Amino acid sequence: MPFKQWCNLMRFGWIVCAAMFMFAAAPFVGAQGNNGGIGGNNFFGVVGGVAVDAEGAITGTVARLTEQQRSDLLEQIKQSGGNTAGGVGTRVISLTRLDRVLRDAAADKTPVPADAAYLGGLQRIESIVLLPEQNDILVVGQGDDWTVNEIGAVVGVHNGQPVVQLQDLIVAMRYVDAANSGAGISVSIDPTPEGVQRYNNLVNGGGQFDPSLISVVEEAMGPQNISLTGVPATSRYAQVLTNADYKMKRISMGLEAAPIEKFPSLLQMLQARNATFGTMSPRFWMECDYKPLAKSEDGNVWKISGQGVKTLTDEQYFEKNGQRAAANKRNTFAEKWAAMMTERFEELAAAEPAFAELRNIMDLSVVAAVIRKHELLDQANAEIPCILGQMAALEVPEFTAPKTVPSQCSFIRSSNSWILTASGGVLLDTWAVAANVETDASLTAKSLGQLEFPNNRIWASLSN
Repeated sequence: MPFKQWCNLMRFGWIVCAAMFMFAAAPFVGAQGNNGGIGGNNFFGVVGGVAVDAEGAITGTVARLTEQQRSDLLEQIKQSGGNTAGGVGTRVISLTRLDRVLRDAAADKTPVPADAAYLGGLQRIESIVLLPEQNDILVVGQGDDWTVNEIGAVVGVHNGQPVVQLQDLIVAMRYVDAANSGAGISVSIDPTPEGVQRYNNLVNGGGQFDPSLISVVEEAMGPQNISLTGVPATSRYAQVLTNADYKMKRISMGLEAAPIEKFPSLLQMLQARNATFGTMSPRFWMECDYKPLAKSEDGNVWKISGQGVKTLTDEQYFEKNGQRAAANKRNTFAEKWAAMMTERFEELAAAEPAFAELRNIMDLSVVAAVIRKHELLDQANAEIPCILGQMAALEVPEFTAPKTVPSQCSFIRSSNSWILTASGGVLLDTWAVAANVETDASLTAKSLGQLEFPNNRIWASLSN
C-alpha cells in the first residue's frame, strides 16, 4: 500500500523532512488534435499552484495570473458558453446530455464548452438519479456560478471553492475497475533506499547536530520518488491526489501553517509535551469516509453522504538497507493528530482547496463505482460512450507526470533532541463505499423527472 516515510536520525535525534513540489494543469482539450483548450488560448487552471519540469522533477511556484490573463480567461469561458447564471443551489447534471456534447465536440474538432468542462459549477455530489423513461442518469449536488481566481483555478463565485471538473469525471469513469483491483487508486511519495542508506551513513558518522546541516541532510536524502497507481500519472486526477498528499505532509510536519486556527502540527504537539518518537515514525494517509449509501425502493435514487475524507495513521521505520518496515506499536500523538484532521476536515477543505479537490475526485470515484457495481447504465438504458472512452476521438488533457521531489528539512527543538516526522498517502477504496447500501423508502426521483434543461444544456439549477 502506498504510504510514505522519510528520515531516521539516530545520533542527531529527529529531523523533519518534506518534499516540495509543484504542478500545473491545462485547459480541457475537446477533440483529438485540438490543443487550443477553452477558447483556443493556452492559459491554465491550477491544481495547488505548483509545477514540474519536462523531466518530471519539481521546479518552483507557478506565477499568479496577471489581471489581463485572468480577464482573457474569463472571456474565453464566457464565449464558450460558460457560466449561465444559476446562483448558489442544487445542480443537476445529465450524463447523456453531457455525452452528446462531448461527441459533438469530438466530431467537430472543437473545444468542449466551458459549462460542460466545469459541470455547471457542481461542487459537491449528493446523489445519483436514474430516469429509465428518459434513458438518462443524473448526478445531483450543490454548486455555484464559477469564475477564475488569481492562480487560474476555476472556483465558485460566492464561496471560492473549486468546482468539479469534467476531465476528473472521465478519468474516474474510465478507470473505475482499477479501484477494485491490485494496488487500487493511490499516491505515494517515498525516499529511495539509496537515499536512506546515504542518510544513515551520514548519521552514523557521528558529530553534534546543528541546523546548519540542513542542506547536508537534504543532499544525502536526494530526490524522492512519486508513485501513482490506478489512474494515469499524466492526468489532472493524479495531480489532485499528489497535491493533497503533499499538503497533508507539510501541515503535519509544521513546514506550512495550517489554514485554520488552533490546528497544531504533529511536531508542535510533541514539542508542547517535550516528547519524541524514539526510533519510530508515524505515517498518515487519507481514505474515503462516507456513510452507507441510501437507495430508494425502486433503485432509481442513490444518496451519497458523509464528509468524504478521513485520516488514518500507524507506525513504521526504515531498516539499514533503506527499506520500510511496519512497527508493532501505537503512537498516541499521531493518533490524536489524525483524529484532529478527520474531525476538522470540513474546515480544512473550506480553507485549503487541495483538500476540497481531493474530496471532489473521491465523490466522482464513488459515483463511478456505484454506477459500475450496480449496473446503473443498464438499469437506466443509458449510453455514455464518450465518457467511458468507447470513442477514441475524445481526449482529456495530459500533463507532465510528477516523478521526483527534492527533500526538504525543517527543525523544531524538543528538550535535548531534535524531533522528526514525515508522513503522507492517499488511498481510494470506492468499491467498499459502493457496497455499503441501505434502502430508504423516502427517496424519490419524481420532481427531477419533470426537470427542464434551459437552452438544451447539460445542467439545470434548483434554488435552495
